[in-house]
Amino acid sequence: MKEVLRDIGQYSDADILVVNDGSTDDSLARIRESDVTYVINHEKNVGPGGALISGFRFAIERHYQVLVTMDADGQHEARDIPRFLEAIEDVEMVVGSRYLPDSEKRNAPPKHREWASGVLTRLVRQCTSYDITDCASGFRAYKVFALRKLNLTEKGYAWPFQLWIQAARAGLRLKEIPIALIYFQSEEDSQAACKLVRKIVNYCRWVMQREMRSGESNLLRKAWWLLRERFFLLISNLFLTLF
Repeated sequence: MKEVLRDIGQYSDADILVVNDGSTDDSLARIRESDVTYVINHEKNVGPGGALISGFRFAIERHYQVLVTMDADGQHEARDIPRFLEAIEDVEMVVGSRYLPDSEKRNAPPKHREWASGVLTRLVRQCTSYDITDCASGFRAYKVFALRKLNLTEKGYAWPFQLWIQAARAGLRLKEIPIALIYFQSEEDSQAACKLVRKIVNYCRWVMQREMRSGESNLLRKAWWLLRERFFLLISNLFLTLF
């Protein structure tokens, strides 16, 4: 983590906010020893979505213009930050994709995770206007004023899928830029792991379906989103059957 924070300082002179999501090791001490501007400490782990919600709220309340989010485990490389800041100029959101043709493949995730990413990315493309290749990447840049249009409540791993639907409804523009595919965790494609991932995919699908049903006051637009939701349910059942 200290290396990641050091690298951020080499590629950006912006304020650095670290959200410590209930770590039980010495992470908080190491964070405070590093050259960071602000620290938000969750006493208990609330999940990646909860950590992002805290960061979003902080950026909004402090009136920042741009927020770049990244993991601190080395999956995301600070040298890419200038490319995110350049790409965000004419859109509201930039997503770092591990699956663009120019994305460097350092290693590969387990097959069950690759399957889940592929299915969920297809589903996001079906129910929004976003022609994306990586639905779950956490390496992103946001215009902070655009975050005010979102009302995120998902605190676990399904947060991107709530965000995709709300961003599409709000008309946020986005682009993807290539980042390296770096995977550290060692997992086997066991039957238990595959069942767990399928449960996660089903929950993420339910989150998208729920968001399409809610959050729209205009009757015509609400009817349009309900039609989308019906089509999405049909397509998602087909995807889960085929894949």
